[in-house]
Amino acid sequence: METGALQRALRREWVNQHREARDEIIRKYARLYPSGKTMLCQRSMKEEALGVTRLVGKIIFDTEEAALACAEELRGLYDGEGPKYTYECHRSKRGHVHLTSMKQRRRS
Repeated sequence: METGALQRALRREWVNQHREARDEIIRKYARLYPSGKTMLCQRSMKEEALGVTRLVGKIIFDTEEAALACAEELRGLYDGEGPKYTYECHRSKRGHVHLTSMKQRRRS
């Protein structure tokens, strides 16, 4: 097996082993449906009309504090790696926050 394929296989195995712990952490802080499933942000009507497909549902957090607490626990799980920044969703009608590993540029 070549090095790249081996690395991908090891990464997949590691992710599968940690998926349950990751899901528990996220459910502790994210907005949930009554069924206990994590709420995900949907594409806006404008994005739907434009046929935007790359936007995958992002986890919804009610507050920046909840998102940051979740990020801190995830970084503990992933040895310092993981989301570091929060941003308020511009698609939100009631107001909610998402996590990202990229620093967002502020609009003037």
